[in-house]
Amino acid sequence: MNKKQAFLTFIFLFMQTLVFAVPVDFYDTLTSSGDSNMIKMTTDLFFNQFHSLEGYTVVDRRGKKYNPEEAPKSTIAFYAEINEDKDGSWICTLNAIKSDENRHVNSTKKYASYYKILLDAKNSLENLFSNLSEDFLDDLATNGSFSENPVPKEDTFTEPRVSDSVLT
Repeated sequence: MNKKQAFLTFIFLFMQTLVFAVPVDFYDTLTSSGDSNMIKMTTDLFFNQFHSLEGYTVVDRRGKKYNPEEAPKSTIAFYAEINEDKDGSWICTLNAIKSDENRHVNSTKKYASYYKILLDAKNSLENLFSNLSEDFLDDLATNGSFSENPVPKEDTFTEPRVSDSVLT
């Protein structure tokens, strides 16, 4: 393969990535923790882990809190919630919202220590977006297309849902 063919192949593959990539608006982490440096580090880690997920392009909105009225409707909105529990463990909820389809998928885990959130970041993101894709496919298989107003499977605007097990 000569240099011209290699260059054209690269351009073609790069354009495919742009055409088929789903935009994700990445918002600030919500927290009650007073340790802003620790939360910033975790937010930055989640943001950087997104770049390793295939099929998504990330729009950096880390300076803003997620607001459903202001969020673009045609993208996926992502934000995390991290709070310390009474027993000293940490509760991390990842949220992915497709407003134009009225879909909200979340994943909540309880961690024995804060650094375990960092260790589990990439797997948590992959699982969350896998669930979002499964919802898409489930609705497509059930209805033959998307419902006009599907009911979200979970509503995390109330109390967070926490599993009984603590990840150690």
